[in-house]
Amino acid sequence: MQDRREQMAKYIAGNKQVTILKLEELFPAVSEMTIRRDLEYLEKRGDIIRVKGGAKSVSLFMGMKEDAYSKREASHITEKEEIANKAFSMITNERSIYLDPGTTAMALAKLLSAKNIFAVTSAPNIALELMKNPLTIVNVVGGELNRENLSLSGQGALDFVDSINIEIVFAAASGFTEATGFTCGSQQECILKQKVLKKALKRVVLMDSTKDGVNMPFTFARPEDIDVFISDSNLKKQTKKYFKDKGVKIL
Repeated sequence: MQDRREQMAKYIAGNKQVTILKLEELFPAVSEMTIRRDLEYLEKRGDIIRVKGGAKSVSLFMGMKEDAYSKREASHITEKEEIANKAFSMITNERSIYLDPGTTAMALAKLLSAKNIFAVTSAPNIALELMKNPLTIVNVVGGELNRENLSLSGQGALDFVDSINIEIVFAAASGFTEATGFTCGSQQECILKQKVLKKALKRVVLMDSTKDGVNMPFTFARPEDIDVFISDSNLKKQTKKYFKDKGVKIL
């Protein structure tokens, strides 16, 4: 049985996906029910993801997510660097900061190579970037890893945030409209962002101007929930005025 499952795993890894019908051709001595049990085993082991009528290699899904993140990281580089430089000016030595996941926060992390700070993040890739600086104490919240934006969230993350003090939070937004406020695409991330914003002494949101007018499913903050909004020089004048009228500092 184990040999058959290993053969299945190898075939799916090489072909990226397979149908139940194809597996029945490859393994005529076993029933469809047995094949489905084998696929369930391989999914639990982390080799595949079952789909209707068959299965796909987990590497296919991971590659898609990595490509999506890489594309975001390579887009609007100038805007992200401008935002990161503005945020960097707020950080002095011996501060406690929280960095959200995302490519803009990663641009900020890359600037912190000589700061003596206590840093917390829910993004493993940002934690690794921060670890390049021997002066930085790095903490990573626990939880489930989201492959879409390489972030951790869930009850473990919430419990960890409850146990620490945060001076400045740099939260990343996926969209903003006057009607819905700052939004993101994940409910679990939304809950974590809300928790961190409540814990921090200074609350900062990072968002490039291309996300102005974008409405994602979950609202994590409105103007009254933050102190500083950092964007790039292409942010619309109307949006700048809106935040200033709300008493939010614009950088």
